Amino acid sequence: MAGWYQPKRPMVATQESVRRVGLGVDPWNPLWHDGSYAKNTRWGAIQAYPTYLGFFGETGILSLRAPAECGQQYMIWMGEDYEFQRPVLAGDSFRVYQNRPQIVDVTPPGGESPRTYGLLEGDLEYFDQDERPLGRLKNYVQRTFQSDPPAIHPMPEYAYTREEIEYLGRLMKEEEVRGATGRYWETSRWAKTPNP
Repeated sequence: MAGWYQPKRPMVATQESVRRVGLGVDPWNPLWHDGSYAKNTRWGAIQAYPTYLGFFGETGILSLRAPAECGQQYMIWMGEDYEFQRPVLAGDSFRVYQNRPQIVDVTPPGGESPRTYGLLEGDLEYFDQDERPLGRLKNYVQRTFQSDPPAIHPMPEYAYTREEIEYLGRLMKEEEVRGATGRYWETSRWAKTPNP
């Protein structure tokens, strides 16, 4: 799984795919899908939602190979880390370098717990058509081997009250559209020259 990813098709950020992902993940931010809004921002065009890169490359291992005597395998997704070097714009093409997955035995000592492994299953670095770094994705999971299936703990379903629904509706209507405004980190060094 290490080395340059060999895709079955060219990896290009088409305007349609960028727009579709933006609408599917965050339809409230026009920077991801509204061309007329985005052309007046510092980038001059819609840009891909940051986790768009995660759709490309092998981000995980379908099944960790182990002999049957190890028991039934259960996987828990532990999360992802993303690093971004610059935005992905429609028209960008890219390549993916897959670093070697890592596995660590995290079984608690004492022998009372099932065998458990922490895995960095996917460690992918993305480069654009000019070999400039775009970003990096690390995908973490935990895999446990048990002889018996895990116990099921049912959770009660929550039902929103009418007051809660009305309150959430008011929050949505009052929200300010700030698609191109940086909030948690400085984005100005990736800015294009403003449109005249």
